[in-house]
Amino acid sequence: MGALSAVRSKEGRLREYYDKLVKRGKLKKVALIACARKLLIYTFYNYRKWQEKWQMEAQSA
Repeated sequence: MGALSAVRSKEGRLREYYDKLVKRGKLKKVALIACARKLLIYTFYNYRKWQEKWQMEAQSA
């Protein structure tokens, strides 16, 4: 659902990525799934980054 909301917005990184995929000939649903995967990767990256920061703070305390 997050990817669908991002694609429906008029601007943003995921909308640009979606438009680029559709322009290259991908089906709209395939492009939407690619955006959902990219959003998941962004989320996981931020989680890992937060987790590393939290562990460093816990060790120094």
